[in-house]
Amino acid sequence: MSKKLIRYEQRSIYTKLLEKAYGDFWTHNSVSYKDDLYGVQHKFDEKARQVFLKTISFQSLMDNDIVGIYTYLAKFVDDQTLQLLYLYIAQNESIHQLSYSYGLQQTFGNEADDILSNAENEPAVLQRMYKEEQVEDDFVSKFNIGEATIKDFVNVVIHAYLLEQIKFPVSFFVTFKLNDTYNGAINGFSQALKEIAQDELNTHVVTNMNVLKQLIRENKVDKEFVEKLVVDRINEIINEEEIWAEFLFDAGEPKGLNKKLYKYLVEYFSDEALRKLGFNKMFNVIKNSEISWFNNYRDINKSVVAQQETDSVGYQSLIINDLNKFDERV
Repeated sequence: MSKKLIRYEQRSIYTKLLEKAYGDFWTHNSVSYKDDLYGVQHKFDEKARQVFLKTISFQSLMDNDIVGIYTYLAKFVDDQTLQLLYLYIAQNESIHQLSYSYGLQQTFGNEADDILSNAENEPAVLQRMYKEEQVEDDFVSKFNIGEATIKDFVNVVIHAYLLEQIKFPVSFFVTFKLNDTYNGAINGFSQALKEIAQDELNTHVVTNMNVLKQLIRENKVDKEFVEKLVVDRINEIINEEEIWAEFLFDAGEPKGLNKKLYKYLVEYFSDEALRKLGFNKMFNVIKNSEISWFNNYRDINKSVVAQQETDSVGYQSLIINDLNKFDERV
C-alpha cells in the first residue's frame, strides 16, 4: 500500500525544532560519572544525599512513563513533521531514562537496582506521577477503541507541557544546586541534566506550547477551554509539589535548598507556563537571582531555537485524525 511521502516544510516551526533536536542529539553514555560516587560519599551530607536520590528516582520513573505519552500523541496527529517530532521526543525521553539508570549504575554499582526498585514502591514518588499516568492511560484506552477526541488530545498535551515546564525544571534546579553547593559532588549527573534540560525546555516544552497555541489560533479548540484546563492543572500541581517538598526534605534541608525556595520555583515556573501560552499569571512572582543562576548554569542559549521566533514563523495546518466526526464546541 502506497504511503504519503514526507514533505519538507521549511517554514514550519516543527521542522525547525526537529532540525535543532537532531543537531543536539546525545546518548546516555556521553557523560562520565567516574567521580560521582566519591562526591556522594565524601562531599554530600545525609540531607543532600537523600534529596539527590529522591529527585533522580522520580526523574527516572517519570521519563520512562512519558515515553508512552509522546508515542500516542504522534499517532493522533496527521501532520507528518509533528509526528516525527513527537516520535523523536519519545526517543529523547527513553535516552533520558537510560541516562539516569546508567548514571546510577556507574555511581552506585549493584545498589542502583535497589535504588530504582525502592522508588517504584515509594508512595510519594508514585503520587507525584499519578495524574500524568492517569491522563495517559485514559487517552491510550480511548485511542485504542477509536474514541479519543481533540479535547482528550489537548488534555494530554497540557499535562505533558506542565510536567516539563514546572515539575522537571524544579527538579533540575534541585540537582544543579546540590552540585554547585557541595563543591561539584555530582558533576556527572549535573552534566547529563544539562543535556536533558536542553531537550526538555528547548524542544519538548516549545513543541507543546506551539501545538496548543496553534489549535487555539485555528479555532480547533476554544481559548477559554484550554486556559481553564491549564489553570486547573496548575492548581493541582501546586498541591502535589507542596506534598512532594515535605517528602523531599523530610531528612532536613541541605545547604542551598529549602521549602521556601522550592515553593518560589514552583510558582515562578507556573507563571512562565501561563505567560508562554498568552494567559494571565497566577502568582506574579518576580524573577530573582536564583532563576538567573539556573538559566546560566544550564547554558540556556546552547543551540536553541529562540522562543521569540516561534511566535513569528509561518505555521502549517495541524490536522487531527478524523477531526470532523468530533464535536469541537465547548
